Amino acid sequence: MSVEEQPAAGAAAAVTAAAGEDETPAFKRPVLTSNAAGWGPVGVPAAFADIPFQQFSKSDKIGKVADWSENSRFSDRRYAARYQQFGTGSAFSYFHDDDDTSFSLVDRSGSTRPGFMRFGRGRMNRVGAQRSHRDPRNRQQDPYQALTKDRKWNKHNAANKAKGKGQKTQNRRYGGFRRYDNTPAKLRDASVEVKPEWKMMEEMEFPQLMKLQCEAPPEPKDIYTMGAMEWYDRKYDRVDTRSEMPMLQQQAEHHYVSTTDDPIIRQLSKKGAGNVFATDAILSALMCSTRSIYPFDIVVSKVGDLIFLDKRDGPHFDFLSVNENAQDPPDADDAAEENRPDALAREATYINHNFSQQVLKKAAAAYKYEHENVFAEGMGEGEEVASVGYRYRQWQLSEDITLVARTQLDAVMKGPAPGDAPQLLNIKALNEFTRKVGMDWRNKLDSQRGAVLATEMKNNNYKVAKWTTSALLAGADRIKLGYISRSHPQDPNKHVLLGMQVFKPTEMASQIALNMHNAWGILRTVIDICRKLPQGKYLLLRDPNKPILRLYEVPMDAFESEEEESDSDEDENPFKADD
Repeated sequence: MSVEEQPAAGAAAAVTAAAGEDETPAFKRPVLTSNAAGWGPVGVPAAFADIPFQQFSKSDKIGKVADWSENSRFSDRRYAARYQQFGTGSAFSYFHDDDDTSFSLVDRSGSTRPGFMRFGRGRMNRVGAQRSHRDPRNRQQDPYQALTKDRKWNKHNAANKAKGKGQKTQNRRYGGFRRYDNTPAKLRDASVEVKPEWKMMEEMEFPQLMKLQCEAPPEPKDIYTMGAMEWYDRKYDRVDTRSEMPMLQQQAEHHYVSTTDDPIIRQLSKKGAGNVFATDAILSALMCSTRSIYPFDIVVSKVGDLIFLDKRDGPHFDFLSVNENAQDPPDADDAAEENRPDALAREATYINHNFSQQVLKKAAAAYKYEHENVFAEGMGEGEEVASVGYRYRQWQLSEDITLVARTQLDAVMKGPAPGDAPQLLNIKALNEFTRKVGMDWRNKLDSQRGAVLATEMKNNNYKVAKWTTSALLAGADRIKLGYISRSHPQDPNKHVLLGMQVFKPTEMASQIALNMHNAWGILRTVIDICRKLPQGKYLLLRDPNKPILRLYEVPMDAFESEEEESDSDEDENPFKADD
C-alpha cells in the first residue's frame, strides 16, 4: 500500500467501527425516468408541482425576470425593446375564482376623446385643468398610460391654436400635407405642348439623378475670348437700408444668343474643338435640374457625332423665377397681376439687367478681351451694348467627350493688393416684391442679414444654384449680390437698392449645399444618353408636375414656326428697355 492510500484506508476503518453492528451503510438507487419521445423531463417533479414557472432567457434583465406586471406598457417606447421578453405566458397572472355573476362594473370615465379634444373649452376649463395638475394629490399617473410625443405635440398645438400656429405646426409635422384642406393641387402647364406623334426616348427621375456622382473634370482652358467689361464701383458696397439708392433705367442692350446661332461656336465646331457644345445658362439649368419646380425644356440637336444643347427661340428660358422653391410660391391666379409668376419673372429679369449696369464706372476705360463682341455688330448709332465678357472654355470630360461652352462675366474689380490681376465678377440681384412674404428687408437686412439670405436661398434655391454653377463654369472670382426692393409694394416699376454682399462661388456653393460632383454626373448621364441616339432633333422636357426629365424625339422642323413668331413679336421681349 502506498503512502497516499494509507490515510484513506484508515478513515474507512474508522467509519466502520463507529457505525457498529446496528447500522450498515447502504446505497439508495435514484428513480430514473426514460423519455422515449425526446430529450428532457417527462413531467413536473412532485417537489415543484405547486410552484408557477415562467419561461425566461439568461440574457434577460433581472428586472424583467422579476416583473409580475406581465405585458406592461412602458412610458417611453425607446426602453421597451431593452427588456424584450423571451417567452410569453400567464404564470404570474391573477385569476379570481369566486362567483362574479352578481357583480357588475359601471364605467363612468366617458368616451375617449382624440388628442386635439382632450382639453376643455374656454379659459376657465384650462385654468381648472392646470390647477388640478399642480395639486400634489392628482399627480399620480396611470402607469399604463404613456405620455408620448404625440400628446406633447397636441398640448403644444392646443396652446397655439388661438395664435393660428396649430395648422402650421401640423403641416410641418406631416411634411407639408394639409390634413383638413381638400383643395386640389393646381396643375402647371408644360413649357411646350407635347405632340402625340412625339416619341419618348428616355425618362429620368430626380431621385435617381440626385444619386449620380462624377469626378470633376480638369481645369478648363480658354480657347476664345471676346467682349469688354467695365469696372465695378465700390461705393455701392456702402449702401444700406438707411441710405437706400434708387435704381435707374439703363439703355444698354443685352444679347442672349442660342448655341446654334452663335457664330463662334459654329467656327469651333468646324475646327473640331469639341463634340458637345452649349452655353453656361443651359448647362447650369441642366446640372441643377433636380432643384427645379417650374417646367423648362432644352433642345438637343445631334449632327453626326456632334451634340448641341440649345434653347428654343424666345426669352422665356432666360426669365428669372421668383420664390420658385418657397412653401407658398406665387399664385398664377393672384388678384394682383404684378405678383403673378410670369409678371414677377419679367420684373426680376428687368431688375438684374439694370442693376448689373448701374453699379459700374462708366467713365473708366473698359477691360477688353482679345476679340470684339460679335453680337454687337450691326447695332445702330446711339445704341449701347451691355458690359459683358465671353469666355469660350473647353472641358475634357473623358477621352472621347470634349465639352465647349460659352460662359459670361459681367464686370471686373481691382485686386486686393496693388499689382494683382483684376478679379472677374458676376453681378446678380435678389428682389423683394411684397413685405408679407419672408422678412421685411428694410427692418431686418442690416441687423439680420444672415437670416434674410438664408430665407432667400431657401425660396430661390434653383435660381441661386444656377447663378453659382454659371460662376463656377465661367471662372468668376466673386459674385456680387444685391438686395433690391420695390419702392412701393404695388408698384413693380420703381425699385431701390437696400444692400450689397459679396461671395466666392465656392462659398456660395457650400451654403446652398451644391454638390458639383452630382452636377457633373447629371450632365455626363444626359450626354451619354444623347450619344447613343441616332442623328436628329430631340427635346429634353422637365415635367411640370412631377420630378422627372423626359427626352422626346421631335421632327426636324419643330419649333420653327414659333421662332418666326418670336422674331416678329417685339412686345413679348422683356429685355428691351422701355422708352
